Amino acid sequence: MKGRSIEYLPEELEWIEANKTLPREQMWRRFCFLFQRQDVSKTHLAALCKRKGWLTGRTGCFEKGQVPLNKGKTIPLHPNSAATRFKKGQRPVNKLDVGAESIDRDGYVKICVAEPNRWTGAPTHMAFKHRWLWEKANGPVPAGHALKCLDGNKRNCDPSNWEAVPRGLLPRLNGKCRRDYDRAPAELKPTILTIAKLEHAARAARAAQHRQPAQMARVTGLTHVRVADLRMTVLEAEGTVQLVVAREGDAGSFTTFFNEFCDSATAGQLRQLADAVAAAWEASAGGSAA
Repeated sequence: MKGRSIEYLPEELEWIEANKTLPREQMWRRFCFLFQRQDVSKTHLAALCKRKGWLTGRTGCFEKGQVPLNKGKTIPLHPNSAATRFKKGQRPVNKLDVGAESIDRDGYVKICVAEPNRWTGAPTHMAFKHRWLWEKANGPVPAGHALKCLDGNKRNCDPSNWEAVPRGLLPRLNGKCRRDYDRAPAELKPTILTIAKLEHAARAARAAQHRQPAQMARVTGLTHVRVADLRMTVLEAEGTVQLVVAREGDAGSFTTFFNEFCDSATAGQLRQLADAVAAAWEASAGGSAA
């Protein structure tokens, strides 16, 4: 009984100690029958033996040379299990042939290719179709890069529809930066991608070089790009390049929200990206006007 100790008579304790090697279930049933102790459970009896150190002497492990009881015996099978057993030569229903395709939960196409699986050694494995085709055409994806779908349709696996971009560029294309590249109109996708590249290149250059005031050096180049209400300026000076992005407000005023410095080695790249932004915007604006 919970909360009260159970008293045992001396003859009961002697019997328990003499029969300590019996299995606990068997010993408990015999004890209750002989001494009419309905208040003692199997747990109580086991706890008593443990406190007294009256162990069975069995470890539960096979002894060296012990023969298992089921040695040489076959497991009986239910007659109805024959209907669900694999037959010799039977083909699993989920086996895929080389070239078979499937769509994963993220919307990417996967294809079964005849190349060894480096993890299991199987002669085939499933690979992302867009990456597999792109690497066939362009070689391995550069380290630190990922393939970006240009038209937003992940099932379009043509290599020309995918571009290797730095992984650090991806957050500038998703909803975190409120651009949502994949859902943007097709005519704006090139502009969004080019702006993201421009920002990423400027930030990477700034991280590699110390900040230097461009205003103190002689200006060697200046590029202005207007896209909607944004004005981007690439200011080239001796030993440094400054990128300024400002938004036009009322009465022709501008609010600067991006002002970074980088080295002059990236001037050509920044200038090309700025020109590409302008060209893409003019093309999209012309198409909208038409």
